[in-house]
Amino acid sequence: MKRTFIYLFMFCLFLAGCGSNPTSNSLANETSKDKIDEKIEEESKEEQKNEEFELKQIGETFKLEDWEVTLESFEFNKTIIRESVSTEVNEGNKFLILNFNVINNGTEADQLMKPRNGASIKAVFNDKYDYEISLTLMDGDLHHENVRPLSTAKGFVAIEMPDNVVEASESISIFMEKEEDKVQINIR
Repeated sequence: MKRTFIYLFMFCLFLAGCGSNPTSNSLANETSKDKIDEKIEEESKEEQKNEEFELKQIGETFKLEDWEVTLESFEFNKTIIRESVSTEVNEGNKFLILNFNVINNGTEADQLMKPRNGASIKAVFNDKYDYEISLTLMDGDLHHENVRPLSTAKGFVAIEMPDNVVEASESISIFMEKEEDKVQINIR
């Protein structure tokens, strides 16, 4: 009787051991699968985010609400010089200077880059590092240009970036948006 009891006990332990192994393996598999699914979902969200932005080229005109905007050129420089006024960037950095031509198709004078309800702009390096605009007090900075209806203005936007970003080979993209209109321009 003792022998039968011992065999029965060992058999139960064997079944319990066999039964728990697949559960832990399936739990580990589900955890791995969840991590993979989360990564795919994150990548999908990132692609979807970029797909919201209409891809444009340098020199191509696009709309941002009532505005027609053209990024005519860009340059990297330590100094911005306009007429007899200049501003210099901090040591170890350069300005990304974006030169725009804009047309106000609205019914009243307006600023494209005004603080409230204006267009936003940023540069993104290597698809993950964001650089915001640098305001200047210089004539021609689009943050200060008030454009009359149906008038054209030429101006610039400056973005301060580290020298190692400027000298790197990875991509730099410009993202602009105003309300529902969203544009991406790859400059490198």
